[in-house]
Amino acid sequence: MKFILVSIVAVVSFFNLRAQVKDKPVLKTEIVPLVYQAYWGPVKSGMVSAAQIKASAQAPIIVRDNNNTSNEVISFRISYAFKGSMKDEQSGEVKPVSDLRVSDFNNTNTLSAPWYESIRDNAKEGDEILLNKIIFKSSTGRRLLAPDIRIRVR
Repeated sequence: MKFILVSIVAVVSFFNLRAQVKDKPVLKTEIVPLVYQAYWGPVKSGMVSAAQIKASAQAPIIVRDNNNTSNEVISFRISYAFKGSMKDEQSGEVKPVSDLRVSDFNNTNTLSAPWYESIRDNAKEGDEILLNKIIFKSSTGRRLLAPDIRIRVR
């Protein structure tokens, strides 16, 4: 009988103590992934006026994250598609032509002098500029690929 009484008191005590134990609140932290955006001076992808392109032709390419931290650009490729005209020597007729110029730049974040002078002198409505394969060094030291900059001149 004594054993049953001790067992009942032990079980009641156990459940009473267990009922009073409160779990510690778990702090939930939101992890916000870094999102990178590439800029050519103040210009990013989209429709851009010829005046803005001419003004930013010599500007550096910058990669920023959503914390507005700038990252060092290591290399990039530019593709410049434009329409022009060519005079046929035999017939004297002027014919429209499409042209594409592509170049890779390493260990720099700016265009070379011939490139930015060409863009500054020739940018007009309908031209397309693609800056891609933009490789940058993140704040952690890793080399990453930034989103393309696709510009259509209006």
